[in-house]
Amino acid sequence: MDYTLEDEVKAPKPFKIFGKIVKWVFISFVILMILWFGICGIFQKGTSKVKKYIWTEETAQLYKQNGKLDIWKLTAYNKPNENMELTEKLFFIDNLTYTTETSQFQFMLRYNILNEEIKKFVSKSDSENPFVFVLKDNKGNTYTEYQYIEDSALIYGYYRIVFSNIDIKKASELSLYVYCNSGDDIKQSSFVDICVVWYTDGYKEEYKLSSSEKKAQDKDIELKSFNTPLISK
Repeated sequence: MDYTLEDEVKAPKPFKIFGKIVKWVFISFVILMILWFGICGIFQKGTSKVKKYIWTEETAQLYKQNGKLDIWKLTAYNKPNENMELTEKLFFIDNLTYTTETSQFQFMLRYNILNEEIKKFVSKSDSENPFVFVLKDNKGNTYTEYQYIEDSALIYGYYRIVFSNIDIKKASELSLYVYCNSGDDIKQSSFVDICVVWYTDGYKEEYKLSSSEKKAQDKDIELKSFNTPLISK
């Protein structure tokens, strides 16, 4: 009996259909993964709520009086975690500005809500606000009062944090310390992460307010105020 080469290599029809299904499922999976990582990359920069310049009563009043503010865009240094038990960095600063007139630092702080370490700290917290913040300079000065707003998107949680009246005349570095909010007394053992907000040799450039940011000064901002309790051992 004579067989042609085409007959020898020809696969049954059901196998052809199954092969095409597997092929297109794989292609669809790859496309979806590329789209997912692309969207996550976009949201790393934050949502419109937290990545723009935010007005406090003081800065809004000064801007109305003078028609301008001396605002600088800074680059944060997200230094490695000082807690040797945590090898992974959990919080990242972006969209950082400094307003000269009020000696005000404000920035977006991003974290991954699906991160297992983040989940552990959230579960340990006795508050709806699981994280609190302290700003420290290299001369021993500590700032515990700040204002903030929160937001979230996809896998990220965000804070936009405002520290005002910060004395940087003698300091050469400012760092944000993140603690787990365990109640009225924040313990040193509650330390989570650290980010350098400013240092004397850091990059800076003039920050120009967008038209939407200028208009936002007349809107009521959902700014919350907080004073982190003293840190104990």
